[in-house]
This record gives sequence, structure tokens and C-alpha cells, in this order.
Amino acid sequence: MKKQISSLDLHFIVRELKMLEGSRIDSIHQRENSILFQFYKAGMGRKMLSIIVGEGMFLAEEKEDYANPGEFSMVLRKHLSSSKLESITQINSERIAELAFSSKSGSKKLYAEFFGKGNAVLCDEHGIIINALQHHE
Repeated sequence: MKKQISSLDLHFIVRELKMLEGSRIDSIHQRENSILFQFYKAGMGRKMLSIIVGEGMFLAEEKEDYANPGEFSMVLRKHLSSSKLESITQINSERIAELAFSSKSGSKKLYAEFFGKGNAVLCDEHGIIINALQHHE
């Protein structure tokens, strides 16, 4: 079974997920290296985006058991609650997806890496890192 996605795979995944642009975040959950966003968009209803860093992202049908919120999900909730997903793009031809959010408190970007062990990094509008899923020296 394939464990990582290619740059071309990510290109088509991002293209399919463009339908989520303009959606508002309802909730955010995290379990280990998996982040689940629940979005709501008028006319489309609720959609769940699952991001598994280092492996891929997809629209989820059901919410798995996310009993204990992780530290990173608490940071995401603090900064992204009720934010609007402005855009979802691929960085050049890399295996990195950029999710741009906007809210009354400003804009934020979440970068998800899909190579190696992967990581997810939340940045402010100036590109300064707010927090990361995994911290490295």
C-alpha cells in the first residue's frame, strides 16, 4: 500500500478540494498526526477534511474518535475558530499544501507537509510561525 502521495497526486487532491473554499470552520480535532477540520458552507452543508501529515488529505465521511484534544488542535481552535477558508493551494510543485484562512483577527496560513514524517505549521499573515504539530531543532 502506498504511504505517501506524489506531487502530482497532491495537485489533483487540491483541485478537488477547491470546493471547500469559502467555507467556515465549525470544529477542529487532532489525534497524533491527524487533523480533522469540520467546515460548513451554505448550499453544500457540512464537510470534513482530514489531513494526515506525511501521508495525505481527503474528505472524510465520518468523524473518528477524537476524545482528547491535542495541544496543536487547541492552538488551531484558538486562532482559527469561525475562520473562513479563503484558499487551498499547492506550493509550487512541492508536496506541501497551503490552507489560507481569514477572520476578524487577521489572516493565518496552515502548511501541511506530505513527505517524510511530515508536519503541519500554523503561521500568521507575516509568515511568522505560531506553532507546529511537531517541533524540531
